[in-house]
Amino acid sequence: MKYYFDIDFIRSFSYTKLSDFVRADFTNFVLGLKKSPYKKIDCIIFHDEELELSDLEDNHLYEMLCDSNYSFRKKGELLSIIEDEESTSFKFFFVDTHLPGTNISNDYGFYSTNSHELNSNWQIVSSKNRCRKTLSNSISPYNISNWNDMRFCKLPLNCIVFSDRYFLKDRKSFEINLFALLQTLGISSLRKRKLDIFMLSEVFRENSKNEDFEIKRKKDNEQFVETFSNIHEFLNESIGLQNYNFTLIKVDRSSEVKPNEIHDRLLITNVLLMNPGNSFDFFESTKGETKIKAGTIINFDNFLWDDARGPIFELISQLKQAFDKVCDREQTGSQGPIYRILTHNNKSCSIFK
Repeated sequence: MKYYFDIDFIRSFSYTKLSDFVRADFTNFVLGLKKSPYKKIDCIIFHDEELELSDLEDNHLYEMLCDSNYSFRKKGELLSIIEDEESTSFKFFFVDTHLPGTNISNDYGFYSTNSHELNSNWQIVSSKNRCRKTLSNSISPYNISNWNDMRFCKLPLNCIVFSDRYFLKDRKSFEINLFALLQTLGISSLRKRKLDIFMLSEVFRENSKNEDFEIKRKKDNEQFVETFSNIHEFLNESIGLQNYNFTLIKVDRSSEVKPNEIHDRLLITNVLLMNPGNSFDFFESTKGETKIKAGTIINFDNFLWDDARGPIFELISQLKQAFDKVCDREQTGSQGPIYRILTHNNKSCSIFK
C-alpha cells in the first residue's frame, strides 16, 4: 500500500486551518505509517526538482513521514503514477500539486485530498468511520436500519473484491442485497480507467441429494452462467458496458483453490474494508416488503489505518491465488466442462497487483 505526499502539501499542513479533531486524527494516521510493522507500507514524497530542506527543518509532518518507510520521487512523475494501471490500487494521495484537467478521485478512483480540502475530505476516512454497527429496526448511531445508514461507505473506488461462499445461492436474496450494496458504495464509471470488480463464491443453487454427476454439472453450469448474467446486466445499467472489468469465480472441492481456503466473508475496495460476520444478507423480502434482518453485526474500516491493513494482507493473498489459479475444467467422458470462471472485458483486479 502506497501513501503519496507532495512537498507542497507537507509545507502547507502546518498552517492550514483544520478542526482540532481533523488535525489530531490526521496526525494519528501519519504516526500509524511510522509505526506500522507491515513491510508492504510505503510513503512516497514528491519533491521539487531541487529540494530545499531549509524550510522543512521544523516541519512536524515532514519529520513524521521521514521516520516511516519513505522514498522520494519528482513531482513530474505524479501523473504517470496515477495513470499506471499495472500497479496496485492501494494508493492514497495527499497533494497540492495542480494537475490541469485531472481529478484524481473522479478520474481514477483513488482517495485524494489537498491541504485546502483536508478539513472536509478527511471526515470520510477518519477514525469515526472505523466502526461496528448492528442491523436493527431501532434508529441509533450504532445501528443500521436502512441503506442510507451506510452512506459513509461511499468512497472513491476503482476496484471491488467480494467474497462469500454462499451469498449467491439464493437469487432473490442476493439481488435485494448485492445490487443495493453496490449502489450504496457509489459504483459509477470513472473518466479515465475501468472499474475492476471481482466476486468469488462456491454455491450457486440448492442441490438435490440424488442428482448424478452429469445432471449436477449441467445445472451448476446453468445457474453459474445465469448468476453472472444477472450481475452483468445490473453492472451494464449502473456503469456502462465498456467501463468495467468483471470476473466471477466459483470454487469447489476439485478446483485449484479449495473452498475451505477461502472462508472469510468480506468486501474490499481500494479504500474500504467491510466484514459482515455471518452474512451479506442484510435485508429480506417478506410478502413484497423489504425488511431488515436484525442482529447481524457489520465491521467497517479503511486502509488509512494500520488495524485494517495488517490482517487483510493474508486474506488478499488467498483471494489472489483463487483469482490466478482457478479455471474451468474439462471432465473426461462428460458432455462439457465444469465452468468456474466467467469474465466481462478483461480479467483484472488491481488490488492484487
